[in-house]
Amino acid sequence: MSLTVIVNCNPKKANEYRNSVVVSDSVYTTDSLSFSSQIKLLIENKESAFYPNSYSLTEDVVIDSIIYSPDRLKAAFFVIVKKPNSSLVASENRSGYHYDAKAFLAQRDEEKAEWNLKWFRIMNINRYSKYDEISNQIRSYYLEDLHKVKNSKGESRYRYNLSDSRFWESPAWSQKSQMLEQNFSGDGG
Repeated sequence: MSLTVIVNCNPKKANEYRNSVVVSDSVYTTDSLSFSSQIKLLIENKESAFYPNSYSLTEDVVIDSIIYSPDRLKAAFFVIVKKPNSSLVASENRSGYHYDAKAFLAQRDEEKAEWNLKWFRIMNINRYSKYDEISNQIRSYYLEDLHKVKNSKGESRYRYNLSDSRFWESPAWSQKSQMLEQNFSGDGG
């Protein structure tokens, strides 16, 4: 299944800066499987966004959306993990499930190379009871409201939303604190 996300909430710039990169179903599927494998490796190793002991490989991992740069050497994607409520310390419905969502940045040197991932930890959304609600919430935040995040000077920290074609050259990619930390090749290294 492929999903192309094209959003821009500023009507004045809707056409000029709208990120409208479309990839084939096969590319989207290949990248989705690669990201899913890398996320499962992070869960197994309790690294990056999955450091708490409450994550395990028994949970469902969904790559919800992938947004590509025009050269397809950068991408951003959302991960939604279905977790049992029993993993929560206090829960009214211990036998049910909830969803957590996180965003990641991905970069590579050439189209056939492995993706390097970095948790884009600006906003994590946790403990939603419905998949559609958490999916809509994380998309709304990163596609419509990311530019509203302020730095210590009160200025826009990232300048653009993921839906804006200028995002691919934004400070999100130049700040070492937010840049890519590891290359997961799928072999544990």
